[in-house]
Amino acid sequence: MEIYRKDASFKEKDIRKLFLLMGDSCFEQLYKHGYSDDKVAWMIYRWNMHFTDAFYDADYENISIYTTPTKVDRFFSYRQFIVKANDLMLFKGTVEVIYVDKKTLRPVRADDFGEDLIKIFDEEDIGGAYYDGSDNITDFVIKEPYIDGYKHVNNGVYVEEVSKLCDKRIKDLKIKYQKQCLLGEDVKIAYRLNEDGADFRFFTDSEIKVYANVLY
Repeated sequence: MEIYRKDASFKEKDIRKLFLLMGDSCFEQLYKHGYSDDKVAWMIYRWNMHFTDAFYDADYENISIYTTPTKVDRFFSYRQFIVKANDLMLFKGTVEVIYVDKKTLRPVRADDFGEDLIKIFDEEDIGGAYYDGSDNITDFVIKEPYIDGYKHVNNGVYVEEVSKLCDKRIKDLKIKYQKQCLLGEDVKIAYRLNEDGADFRFFTDSEIKVYANVLY
């Protein structure tokens, strides 16, 4: 499967928009190859992402997103992204996806892409992200603008909330998702800020649901 390229306007450095565009690019590539999502839903399990200084500092109004699936492993599929502007690297990331049957809501094997997968950069261990503490706690409510076209909370919402609490540029981030956030839910964030990073946990007040764990 070829490396797919999507060019897009990007006049404001909007992280949420970036994640929407990356989602669009991967679906466009799959549709081009005849893959349909009428029976299978995608569930993002983990992200490993890196933002460069150029993402924040360079002058650009358009970006190019390069993406391709890079391997499959039973129920998991791995896809890589590179985002550039004027040949400058802005972002690179690996996402791990679980495929779920829409009727049974059970995972299905992700082994139908064939053997012609391509790596667009050296694959990194996306690792785990676990934080069970509660050094500090804040919250936010899931609003309509946070929901993307696929009726899910935009991945960029998590990154935006982390950046607010860190009060600095997001560079390297690992996210592991546990449960989906729903419209109107009050999401708690427990966090611990370290000298060289930070840990975050997105959860409900009753802790019935843990939405995501984040390592920065």
